[in-house]
Amino acid sequence: MGDCHAQELPETNVVHVIDGGSLLYRIPWIKGQTFSQICMKYIDHIRKRFSNPTIVMDGYNSSSTKDITHLRRSKGAQSNTITFTRDMPLRIKKETFLLNQSNKQRFVEILMDTFQEHSVEAIQAKEDADLLIVKTAVEKSNRQEVVIYGEDTDLLILLCHLAEKNSHCIFFTTDKQSSMKNSKVWDIQKTQVLGEDVCLQLPFVHAITGWNR
Repeated sequence: MGDCHAQELPETNVVHVIDGGSLLYRIPWIKGQTFSQICMKYIDHIRKRFSNPTIVMDGYNSSSTKDITHLRRSKGAQSNTITFTRDMPLRIKKETFLLNQSNKQRFVEILMDTFQEHSVEAIQAKEDADLLIVKTAVEKSNRQEVVIYGEDTDLLILLCHLAEKNSHCIFFTTDKQSSMKNSKVWDIQKTQVLGEDVCLQLPFVHAITGWNR
């Protein structure tokens, strides 16, 4: 899909739809900081990077089709459930804390409240957020151009499958600041050169080949 690359992203009149699962791991945490202070680091990052953001978070109260992948990456490591509030300090490493789904869900709830308090639009899926991210982007593209920031190949496949021909442009790229100059920008509307039948079959091919992030 080499012809689907864009040279640059639009800078004005654009909505930014952000993969919250990717964002969750993007911001470094420091032991000793309160969870409220950690949440504010996300607010600061979003304000610096995005002019019109919508954050779409994963849900962690139910099982996901990606649980096996996540377990493999953690090499089977587990973490205890921690009862914490906004004003409590982080006592363990971020990576250890986030191994526990209950910890992760509780933190996301606090983070969602923080987004709301600072007028940042944020929504949470019941489980994996990929489909909700794409549906949110497609819906917003009816009114203006959209840039999706994420790391997951599944997002690109779903975008090719669900993007509407007559909408405003949807672009897909990464939020990795250190590699933005070298990162690819996908113009999803240009995937129409593949043909409607190919785009419709992409999720099936993606699933059976096991091509994942």
